[in-house]
Amino acid sequence: MVMRRGTRSGAKRQNVLARDATVLRRMKSGDVDAFRTLYDLYVRDVYRYTISIVRNETDTDDVLQIVWLTFWAKRHQIEVHGETVLPWLLVTARHLSLKRVAARSRVETNLLDDYGLTAVAPQGPLPGYEGLLRYVDELVASLPAMDRAVFELCVHDDLSYAAAAEELGISTSAVRNRLHRIRLRLRVSLTNEGIS
Repeated sequence: MVMRRGTRSGAKRQNVLARDATVLRRMKSGDVDAFRTLYDLYVRDVYRYTISIVRNETDTDDVLQIVWLTFWAKRHQIEVHGETVLPWLLVTARHLSLKRVAARSRVETNLLDDYGLTAVAPQGPLPGYEGLLRYVDELVASLPAMDRAVFELCVHDDLSYAAAAEELGISTSAVRNRLHRIRLRLRVSLTNEGIS
């Protein structure tokens, strides 16, 4: 039997996707063991990703707790289509990590102000999360109006696909498909800019 290149890795990926979909279905029905299974599978990846952004062990632990609590709390809203649950976990970790870094920065700035000191503004492009957020905002602003509305409702306002669909007067699958294309576009743009 001749096996084409990539067939084995393609089959392995399909097995992983099927496993995640099955375990997620069990988790949605309240199966705590299913949650533990996904936790055990992905906790190291989410940890490494989070600490690469936060760069602080204590804040990383706090963010991770919120990521996993959010994963459980929103289990009924999570939809994975042709993906593992890892991208959902990483997007959530990134969002929460950037919020934590921003909050830490505000506290540090307030401390400087309290002692009558001034922070020196960096010259050139803003490092880290501020530049990233500005870049993402510019990308989102360039989207067609309906895509921007879907992004705002699902990502910023944290509405479910069904709630966003109802508000926009389109189908749930249209919201899901638009959001998938938006995320793909953002991912490609960020990768092309060397941001990942």
